[in-house]
Amino acid sequence: MKRIVLVIAAAVAASLFALCALSGCMINSGKANFLNGEASYDGSTLTVTLPGNETTGYAWSYLIEGENIECTVDLYKADEADNETEGAGGTQTYRFKTTGPCEGTTIKFAYARSWESSTGDLAGHIDIYTNSAGDITSFACSDD
Repeated sequence: MKRIVLVIAAAVAASLFALCALSGCMINSGKANFLNGEASYDGSTLTVTLPGNETTGYAWSYLIEGENIECTVDLYKADEADNETEGAGGTQTYRFKTTGPCEGTTIKFAYARSWESSTGDLAGHIDIYTNSAGDITSFACSDD
């Protein structure tokens, strides 16, 4: 009986881990999948890389809700393509730096065209948790 309970508990834990990984949230980890890209942290720096294609008019945007964090890098880089490839995609990179404790700080991301009224085809957010010195201790990310 004890063995059956342990097997069931292990199966439930594995299922919850898989569900969390598939939905893009990896809490207390240095790296996670996010909006078909990746989010990672090291010390007081959060880096978010997202696939994009500015030739379509779509672009990534972000909104910080909270304090003690600022964007230090906002860079789009087109993929290297041969001269015959039109409309090649690229990667949007954001780097955020904490300037102090920021419990409850959220960064929202949206992939949309600026002239359209929709909130975007892709959207998600990252909740950031730090220690008292402002170093990131964990984050939770979710596709909206």
